[in-house]
Amino acid sequence: GGATWKIVDKESDRAKFYPFSYNNIWKANATQILHSTDMGQTWSFSMARDMSFKPLDNLVYFIDPIHGWILQDGIQATKDGGKTWTKQAVDFQPDQLFFVNENNGWAVAQNSAISKTTDGGNTWIRIKPNLFIREMTDVFFMDENKGWLIGGGFIYNTTDGGQNWNAVNVLDIVYR
Repeated sequence: GGATWKIVDKESDRAKFYPFSYNNIWKANATQILHSTDMGQTWSFSMARDMSFKPLDNLVYFIDPIHGWILQDGIQATKDGGKTWTKQAVDFQPDQLFFVNENNGWAVAQNSAISKTTDGGNTWIRIKPNLFIREMTDVFFMDENKGWLIGGGFIYNTTDGGQNWNAVNVLDIVYR
């Protein structure tokens, strides 16, 4: 349970790790995205990385060993474990995304944009929520309907896939 540690990657300075499982790890650094299937003993190149699109936080998102997305130049997706990547048609640069399965996902941006896909990202539909939500910084869904997002000092909750949101003031929760 963590009593002993072993160095497996000496070149990890300024890199962000995205473990999918014990063996299956993704790593993003300033210039590339790498993949390991042996606990980080060896790394294979997956794609070049353009620093102008996204900082290292929350750059890589996989729901299983073969279906994944990268926030770079919009959204790029893989259906073959990172061997090839395809740019998806989204009309803004997301800051966060979340998928509950290989088809259903949401993407949000700090400029208050939120989009949803039901076909793995082949098409993204802009959601016009019932509330104005500013500075969206994170999104999470339990299933295709129940989800939360964070924006402008609030936590928002939905039970209908993102069409309607209810706000909870974070400061009220903290100071009660």
